[in-house]
Formats: sequence, C-alpha cells, structure tokens
Amino acid sequence: MSESVINEAHPVNTDTKCYHCGDACEETICVDEKTFCCYGCKTVYEILSTNGLCEYYQWDERPGLPLSGAVNESFAYLDEATIRKKVIEFDSSEFARVRFYIPSIHCASCIWLMENLEQLDRGILKSEVNFARKSVCIDFHPQRISLSKIASLLAKVGYAPQINLEKQKEKVKTTSLIIRLAVAGFCFGNVMLFSFPEYLGLDHHDNGLMRVFSFLNLALSIPVLLYSAYGYFKSAAKSFQQKQINIDVPIALGLIALFFQERL
Repeated sequence: MSESVINEAHPVNTDTKCYHCGDACEETICVDEKTFCCYGCKTVYEILSTNGLCEYYQWDERPGLPLSGAVNESFAYLDEATIRKKVIEFDSSEFARVRFYIPSIHCASCIWLMENLEQLDRGILKSEVNFARKSVCIDFHPQRISLSKIASLLAKVGYAPQINLEKQKEKVKTTSLIIRLAVAGFCFGNVMLFSFPEYLGLDHHDNGLMRVFSFLNLALSIPVLLYSAYGYFKSAAKSFQQKQINIDVPIALGLIALFFQERL
C-alpha cells in the first residue's frame, strides 16, 4: 500500500460517499485519495490494501458495512478448552475446522473476501461460504492461529461472527440423537433379517443355525437397549428420584419386559 495521507476529520457535504461502505459521510477521513466515513472503515481498507485484497471493492457498489458504531468485542473466551470444544467441528494438532455464523454477509464482495481469508493470515488454510445460511467454514492450523484471533480478524474487517453456545449444545444433542436412531435402525433391520426364516417356519430342522440366529439377535438387541433407549431409562430414573411418574417410566418398563420376555 502506498504511504497514506490522513486528513483531520471535518464536516463535509453529505453527498460525499464512503469508499468502503457507501454511506454518506458526515465527516471525512482521507487515505490514498479515498474518502471514509469513520476510522473503522478506514482501518478495514488499510488491512485489505496491505494484503492485496482491494479487488473486494470491485464486486459491488457498496461492498463494505458501516463500522462507525462497531463495538470492539473480545473473543478470548473462545480459546478456553470447554468452549473451544463446543465451537470447533474438527480439531487436531495440525488441522482444525470451525464454522461461524456471520449475519452481515450480504453480497458477492462479502463472499469474495470471506473466501480469501488465507491472504490475511497464513494460519488460515481455506475458507468456504454458505451464502444461504450466512456462514463461513474455516480450515486453519491451530499452531499458527488461535480461534479467538480468527474471530477477531473477522470482526476487524467488519464481519463479526455471531456465536451462540446454546445452539452449539443443541447441535451436539441433535447429532447424538441421530446416531442413536441410526444404531436402532441398523440393529432392527438385521434382527428382522435373521428372524425371517423363523417367521416363515423354515429351517426348523437345523437347530444349530436357529441357535446362531438367536444369539445374533440377542447381541444386536443389547446396544438398542443400553444405548439407543438410554434416554428413556435416564428420564425414568430422574422421575423416580423426584417421586413422580412421567411418560418415560412405562416406556422404560416395557422395553425391559420385552427384552427379557424375548430372551426367556
């Protein structure tokens, strides 16, 4: 970037537009013969210019977001182990992936900048935008850049991530529920397959084969009872502790009765 010349901010005609966000300038700050409405917009321009990313301004007439009222938010809490675990999608010593929700993504310039984040810091390996969900998936090297620094970098260029730890918890719960359902479906399908000859009255003369199928059915029903149905037993146990009965109590009792009835 060429040496910048900054004029003192002073009132000007509101027809003057900010080079970064396109808003009318109540006061003007000049850098490289370009006018900015606030020091926030000027700082973003300097960051992009220093890293050779001024093509950002060619994709849209008003690519940037006004930063005059932006708050300098600290993201240091993201580096705490418990919080980092909730936010990171994948983590290892040399590669990690995080997905941030960024509501300010609104145009082609935003997408272009978000997908060129690796030029702002060598610790960022790759970034990909999902415009429909207004999110960016970032692959990075944990030894070169921290999670808090990535979030701060996004905020510095006007795209502060919106982090909701409650939603992260819901996501983990949903994933766990899907896995439990998948295990139950897999076991159910195979139990039906092994029981198929018995349903049709076949292979009654081959007791050895029937015994093998029975043991396989038993083995497949155990993970369903102990893993997939764990939520019902946990809820029923809490209900007994509170000296109450909820809908999960008869379900849990029915599962136990059915399991032992089939085995006996």
